[in-house]
Amino acid sequence: MATKRIEETGTTAIDASPKLKSKMSPADLAPNLADSIVITKQYTYWIGVTSECPGNHLSCGGINFPKTTDLMEDDPMKPGSMRRIPQIGTLHPLTARQMKSVMEALPFRIIRFTESEEGKPRKGYPVRIPTPERIEQAKKNRTTLPEYIQQAGDEWAAKYMFAVLCKDQDDPKRGLEYPPTLAEAGLEWPDQMD
Repeated sequence: MATKRIEETGTTAIDASPKLKSKMSPADLAPNLADSIVITKQYTYWIGVTSECPGNHLSCGGINFPKTTDLMEDDPMKPGSMRRIPQIGTLHPLTARQMKSVMEALPFRIIRFTESEEGKPRKGYPVRIPTPERIEQAKKNRTTLPEYIQQAGDEWAAKYMFAVLCKDQDDPKRGLEYPPTLAEAGLEWPDQMD
């Protein structure tokens, strides 16, 4: 590129007058956020498990649904110290892909409840039912998967999980009481899910 000396300042500048064949307007340079297929939208959800869930959390579709998370704030009784305030669930941004993963995994998640003593919380643990895809992959790899054998204490995990779309996406908040579960309310996504 041609350069020329600017005598007045003693600096060199790029010659700004090459022959232009075309010029792009600023609008042509801006991203098309409305129609782009590569831009991912996400929405904040209040997610978690109910107090009746036997574990402190459940994972589904790669997302952790906790029973509680702690809000840290200054302790007025001990200046310079922090205190933990348990909150129901957590606020979590989810993309459409993550929401689809949860939707696909949920039918294959159960909680196997074991016998528990009268008046005490029920004990149990999560069980993942092998999906048809995992079974087929195991056959191709000549490996085995543990079989799912239904038992009397098996219950659908969605009965103990919740995911609520936060109404105010700019200032998302959790509720103070447990919301309806996924088994009761289902999942809500504000846009078209492809």
